[in-house]
Amino acid sequence: MEYAAGEGSVLVRMSAATMINGHGVARGGPVTVAAGADIVLTARLNEGDILTASAQERTRFGRGGIYDVTVLRGATVIAE
Repeated sequence: MEYAAGEGSVLVRMSAATMINGHGVARGGPVTVAAGADIVLTARLNEGDILTASAQERTRFGRGGIYDVTVLRGATVIAE
């Protein structure tokens, strides 16, 4: 896994191998805590795909915040 972080943003590149379910496709991801989420899945993700995710902080409040995240496989948007 590769990553770069800046003030209010992060970029991560990783293999989808750890997110593959019993059908050989990915849904879900690392363990996190979220108060809410809205994810639009736009394309199928397969084992071995290399993903690049970029997140941009929109606002922070208390211990929380709102972030926009885009996940790419090459130039193809996989999820927003």
